[in-house]
Amino acid sequence: MVAEGSVLPSIRRRYVVVLSLLLSVFCLRVAAQMLQPMSPVAWLPPFEAWVGGGLPYWRLVLCQVLVIMVCGRAV
Repeated sequence: MVAEGSVLPSIRRRYVVVLSLLLSVFCLRVAAQMLQPMSPVAWLPPFEAWVGGGLPYWRLVLCQVLVIMVCGRAV
């Protein structure tokens, strides 16, 4: 039987790695979204594809930054 104390840190470490990876990918997506209108690159979708009609762009970016801050604090 494995002691409970030795299993929990291993599981937590995996969660931290996975959540950090997902947060990093989301941060890259937000950065690419902000880069596209200023300096368009061919390998990213056009700016219009990033922005839907639901929120003004500045609110979308603000919400995404808030999500990054909350997730970063949790990780």
